[in-house]
Amino acid sequence: MVARKLPRLAVPLVLLWILLANAGCGAGGPSAAAGSAPAATSTIPAVAAATAIPARATPTAPIPAATTSASASPTATSAAPPTSTKPPTQPPLPPVPTAVPPRATPAATATAESTTSVGVHREFVAEIASGQLTGLQPTPDGKSVSLASQAQGRYVAQGDALSQPYQPGFRFNNLVLSWTAGAPAGTSLAFYARVQAGGQWSGWYQMATWRDGRGASLGGQSDAWGKVATDTLVLNRLADAWQYRVVLATTDATATPALRSVSVAIADTTRPPTGPAVALAAGWARELNVPVESQAIQDPAVAWEICSPTSLTMTLRYLGTQVTLRQVYQGVRDGTNGIYGNWPLNTAYAATLGYDAYVARLYALAQIKNEIAAGRPVPISIKYQSGELPGAALNSTSGHFVVVRGFTAAGEVILNDPAAPGLSAVRRVVKAADLERVWLRSGGIAYMVAPAGQ
Repeated sequence: MVARKLPRLAVPLVLLWILLANAGCGAGGPSAAAGSAPAATSTIPAVAAATAIPARATPTAPIPAATTSASASPTATSAAPPTSTKPPTQPPLPPVPTAVPPRATPAATATAESTTSVGVHREFVAEIASGQLTGLQPTPDGKSVSLASQAQGRYVAQGDALSQPYQPGFRFNNLVLSWTAGAPAGTSLAFYARVQAGGQWSGWYQMATWRDGRGASLGGQSDAWGKVATDTLVLNRLADAWQYRVVLATTDATATPALRSVSVAIADTTRPPTGPAVALAAGWARELNVPVESQAIQDPAVAWEICSPTSLTMTLRYLGTQVTLRQVYQGVRDGTNGIYGNWPLNTAYAATLGYDAYVARLYALAQIKNEIAAGRPVPISIKYQSGELPGAALNSTSGHFVVVRGFTAAGEVILNDPAAPGLSAVRRVVKAADLERVWLRSGGIAYMVAPAGQ
């Protein structure tokens, strides 16, 4: 579902907020771009340091499924034409290297198929290097994978990281790939995924490109297996394994991109989002002092399209990075279609500021309670009908982001809602049952953001 595109109105901002309050901000609906298979190109900006916060445990299995109709990220387009066009095409994607033996599925059992419908798998340098590297090498500090070095501090022009095939232990029809990386000027990264079903592999789908701190989705990818809806691979059948590949490239022999991690979130959207029982951490009934920000008081040309970067801005400020909202929404903008709610581009931008960030599909509010207990606010994607979320800033929305900043002792959820008409109205309290219902029904999407190395 594409959030409605809103006209520019020459009226006071408060009136603009009233007029547009039910429109959503382009978060949470799929944008199905039909067409042919992936092209190649991409890049990712350098990561800076951030203040320490307790370590996050990587979600070990689950992360909820969105319905197929709500499986891709925000798709509202910007009022102005993209200022950053699609990155120049890299050389053709190298042929697939010889087959790599499938990695054994961790704790995969027949029971898992019936009890788990969502999951996320993360790979860092050691795991990436356990696949097949062509023209790439781990850096001496072990923190990233870069282009292979040559004499006199120069790098090869292009390299390829092919992951081992991964079998999650349950079948899925929905895949979101996110990453952390750095890409100085003249370098780029391109991200691909493919799936296996019945012993057969699909072709490669290009999920994104990242170049000079700007990202882009790739439209026109559709075939008998499925399609890429902005940033989400939506399949027409259930798959039982996936594989990713990343092409690193440079036009400056003295510079190299640096790939730090790849995360793959999958879901079987034919079933409700389910996963293992979550053990609650002590201290979840607390409120984090997350700074408030309102999208409603921003430039009317973009105000109702930037709920995702507004939520990310509040989160980054709390974690210790003082950025302007304009910096963030320009940094997350999808260079292909001009939207600001492409999920992996939001987390990739956070990675350029020194954070370990990825897109997750969660399956229980208890998982967010544990993040709050660890001192980390969580931006989440929601959509709901009139009357379904009393206390929220919007009466209804086709797609919106809010930040969970805490829980009351009674278990109610404390939010920062960027759609509020002013800063004093951003903090909200809603019933936990109401929020969990509309959030999980929307796909359970969350941005997991923590200082790198935590």
